[in-house]
Amino acid sequence: MNAPAKPKRHLKNYLLDKEFQLTYALIMAFIAIILSGLMGYLMFKQVRDSSMMQERQANENIGIFQSQSNDTIKVFKEASNKTESVFSSQSEETKKVFENKTKVATEILKLMMTVEDLKIMAEDNLKRIKEDDKKAIAEMAKRIDKDKGILKSEIANGIKQKESQLKVALEKLQKDKSRALEVRRINNRRILFGIIIFSIIFIVVIFLYTIVLTHKVAGPLFKVSLYLKKMEDANFTPIWPLRKGDQLQDFYEKFSTAYKAVASRITTDVSELDRIITEFETSGADEKTLNDLKALRDRKKESVKEFK
Repeated sequence: MNAPAKPKRHLKNYLLDKEFQLTYALIMAFIAIILSGLMGYLMFKQVRDSSMMQERQANENIGIFQSQSNDTIKVFKEASNKTESVFSSQSEETKKVFENKTKVATEILKLMMTVEDLKIMAEDNLKRIKEDDKKAIAEMAKRIDKDKGILKSEIANGIKQKESQLKVALEKLQKDKSRALEVRRINNRRILFGIIIFSIIFIVVIFLYTIVLTHKVAGPLFKVSLYLKKMEDANFTPIWPLRKGDQLQDFYEKFSTAYKAVASRITTDVSELDRIITEFETSGADEKTLNDLKALRDRKKESVKEFK
């Protein structure tokens, strides 16, 4: 007996036992939601912690740079103050040298002034020495002040230039930090969006796969209940084989064997009833008995007329 061609499987036919299949699918989907949420939380927490650590490192780098910048400017300013102190000390020492020189010359000239013939010349020389020393001291002080001013100006320009360079570098660090922060925020949003999309897809796939998986169990049970109903209604039809991948293959095979055995038994009973009816007709049995036997035969024959 050959079974008819397999019918095409439609989407609506997957829910054969809605209560069982949907309940089981919802339980699996709920478990998938918990697992997806936990996995997503751990992944996003790891990404967020990494971003926060990078931001802290960027802030620390900026703080270190600012500290080093302040130290550099401080060194320049200390050098400027020390230079000014050196020039001032040099000016004082030069002045003292000239004053000592003038003092010695004055002492000598004072001795010379005790001699009447040398007095006028000594006075003129003393006056000239004082004027020359005063002029030399003034010129030396002026030159030292000029050199000090030039050096201070160069140091001030150097400090200003260094401050400008450090300011530009600091602004670049802050801009890089802001750009990196924005990139991390965008990446975090993308990762969060990806986790959400993945979780939704994962949950939907688990839900649908559970429907398909339970269908592989519900399908055979549905067929068994269908053929049991046919047996109850005495309407034996060819039994459909299970599809490839369905569960309960052994159970269904045993049920199919039993179903076919019952149908074959009925077919045998029909043949046996035909023989008995023929014998009764030959022996002249009463009409009522023959009619009852024929009615029983017809009912049995009707129940297996589609079973071939």
